[in-house]
Amino acid sequence: MKNSLAETNIIMDHKQSNVSCNSNIPLSKSHRQDHAKIYHVNIYVNLKNIKKLSEGIISSLNLSNDRMAISFRDSHGAFDLIKGSLDYWFPFISCKKGNKGHTVYRYKYGLSNIFLVEYPYNPDPYQNWDRLTITNPDTYVQTKIKQILENHIENKSRMSLSQVEFALDIHYYTSDYNLINQYNKIINHYLVLCYSRENSYNNYKGTDYQGKNGNVREGSKGLRSYIKIENNCTFSRIELQANRLLLKKNGLNVSSLPIRPDSINIFKYIELRQGLTESSLNRLASTLAKKFYKSTRDNPLLTKKNQNDFQGIYKALILHELNCINPSDLTEVPVAKQINVFKRFKKDVGITNQVEEYFPKMSWEELFNVIKQALPLDKLSNNKLHGINLDEIQPKKVA
Repeated sequence: MKNSLAETNIIMDHKQSNVSCNSNIPLSKSHRQDHAKIYHVNIYVNLKNIKKLSEGIISSLNLSNDRMAISFRDSHGAFDLIKGSLDYWFPFISCKKGNKGHTVYRYKYGLSNIFLVEYPYNPDPYQNWDRLTITNPDTYVQTKIKQILENHIENKSRMSLSQVEFALDIHYYTSDYNLINQYNKIINHYLVLCYSRENSYNNYKGTDYQGKNGNVREGSKGLRSYIKIENNCTFSRIELQANRLLLKKNGLNVSSLPIRPDSINIFKYIELRQGLTESSLNRLASTLAKKFYKSTRDNPLLTKKNQNDFQGIYKALILHELNCINPSDLTEVPVAKQINVFKRFKKDVGITNQVEEYFPKMSWEELFNVIKQALPLDKLSNNKLHGINLDEIQPKKVA
């Protein structure tokens, strides 16, 4: 990696150590390489720790690049030259017309699919951009694409690495779809995209999305999480979509190809947080009421109401926004959605309280404790998770 990481906690569990450095001090090439090695090693140590903490629930955690996109300007016949090179190096599969007037040329190499997208001609040469999209991009394909682009586009400003999806796959010992669905539901409930703004959560057809306005393609980054079935294997997938601004911040561009699955620290941008409880809901409603009451004391229409009246109103409003009737219903609302509502009220009322006050971070160990409480051990042990009886690996109770 070209840039150092400033005060980056790459171990998600708060009990683990941090790796940090001062990004204001320029590092030599050898120091950057040494730091990158430490960075990559600790990510995989983190995955190993998470698996260990699961105590027989998770069989493996794998990092991969699911998809990447490169935009380039079609000047001096760049598109035709690039297409000619793709025709030479990769098997051509098909050509299809899109509903927006664009044409998609598909190539394939191993498990990788390469899509060359030609958009309708734009008389403004600065707006005439086309795109290369690669799914399951392996090292060879990325290296060859880099060579092709650099051979035909001399000006680096005319090509841009616009999107890379970094995937974390969580495989379980069990193959029971219903049980995997329960695991996935609990993980998704507490999973939050770091540094997100209000209205970032969205759910569409069973997939949770977090990003600017609920769209992973907007803003610098996005997060999606869902159950994936691949090669007769069912597992949970968490995808961090790094868009142009985040890639640039991490020093990644076309010259950086091939991109590694750990080129960006996915754990820096995802976290686990606890949701609202009845106690924290009351505290939040009280804070909002206090602020609102101070700003409206001179309003003659509100003089007969006291601060406690406003607290009850705000509590009801928060529950209504979350489609809840009682505070106990909050356990069914994803924490990311709860944080969205909090940020909306925070902005409207003008309080300065932070997310951490009502949605504290939780460790993976705490998450697995929640899973074990939600799914009785007798039910789990009956599945004989690949010969592992969860009753045997639970710590003995001390009298």
